[in-house]
Amino acid sequence: LPTLESINIVFRVKGSPLPVVRWFKDGEELKPGDGIKIEALPDGTNRLTIDKAKIADQGNYRVEATNPAGSMSSKAPLSVQAPETLKIKKPLQDVTTEKGTKILLSVEVEGKPKTVKWYKGTEQVTITSTTKIEQVSDAEYKLVVENCEMTDAGAYRVVLSTESESVESRCTVTVKEKEVKVSLPSFKKGLNDQAVPKGQALVLEVEVEGQPKKVKWYKAGNELKDAKTEDLGNGKYRLTVPDFKDSDVGEYSVTAENDVGEVESKAKVNVCGLLY
Repeated sequence: LPTLESINIVFRVKGSPLPVVRWFKDGEELKPGDGIKIEALPDGTNRLTIDKAKIADQGNYRVEATNPAGSMSSKAPLSVQAPETLKIKKPLQDVTTEKGTKILLSVEVEGKPKTVKWYKGTEQVTITSTTKIEQVSDAEYKLVVENCEMTDAGAYRVVLSTESESVESRCTVTVKEKEVKVSLPSFKKGLNDQAVPKGQALVLEVEVEGQPKKVKWYKAGNELKDAKTEDLGNGKYRLTVPDFKDSDVGEYSVTAENDVGEVESKAKVNVCGLLY
């Protein structure tokens, strides 16, 4: 029998007068107390109860019935098995991941837990459309969170229990914002040389890929800080010079910059009919 279970040994006797019954373990008479209960009922039923049996309770048991006509006895061995202990074989590991990815927590245990409970902080984890609790094998248990959010970060633990003991493992889950991979900007549409009639507007447009942080316009190497520049969205940028005149002739350039680096596009702009 496993430990912590109650044991009942029943012995029925007949005779006149009704025999007196005594119980023995390994040759020593048993007395009530310390988890042992002895009952003798008027119908001749005698019962020995051992409450929450322990390893020390195993041995050779004998019951003896005696009256003036004589005595008789019966015996039997009793084995008590120690409970299988629980031991964490492979504990939870800390996890660092990005928002939108999968969180996978795994624990391996020696022994056979009757219950396995997962916690985030002090709250027990429940199954949802994105949260799954799995028993992979007799030894391995998993908690899976699909498409994780920032709120899924925190302290996690798993508690594995039998009737007699519990073991647990803990870990920390860190969820970071998803990193955007930044590449060097490039001009999908760059500047082209052109000639503009006097008095009309010069309009220069570029289209940039690569998420530039800064786009700057220049004429002859000097930044046009006071010029009319526009961010048109979707990577498109525009420089407008109204009422184009001779003094506006020259080389124009635009730079696009981010953390990776900087690119440049150039063009020569002239007045119609003039060479530059």
